[in-house]
Amino acid sequence: MKTKTFVKAWWIIVENNNLLICKRKQHKDYVLPKWHCDNNESLEECAIREVQEETWYVCEIQSYIGTHSYEKIINDEKIISIVYVFQMKKISYDSQKILDHEIEDVLRIPLSKDGIDKLTHRNDRDFVSDHVLWKHLQ
Repeated sequence: MKTKTFVKAWWIIVENNNLLICKRKQHKDYVLPKWHCDNNESLEECAIREVQEETWYVCEIQSYIGTHSYEKIINDEKIISIVYVFQMKKISYDSQKILDHEIEDVLRIPLSKDGIDKLTHRNDRDFVSDHVLWKHLQ
């Protein structure tokens, strides 16, 4: 079986105890955005660029949260994703931007056990529950 490995960056934005998530057009799912980094782009540059492309938010990195990995099989090919996750803080909002072609909507969900159940994928729910939710409940 052929294997491919991708490096991605996730970003987490929490505002007023709400978590920012995206609804993707093609899959109609609710996700923590995570995209491939461009060639010669640092993880930090990737996270900052992607959050602006996907949400219109201009952000800065507050902290590195952790690393997450997952794998899936597609057409007899093993896909491994290694994801670096950053806590971001919104600095400004550019209302002149147009949402990325892959994103249908940007939503705010309550940062709670019930709220994160809105996330479609278990990987996303588990990461938020294990690395983000508990910090905000203290």
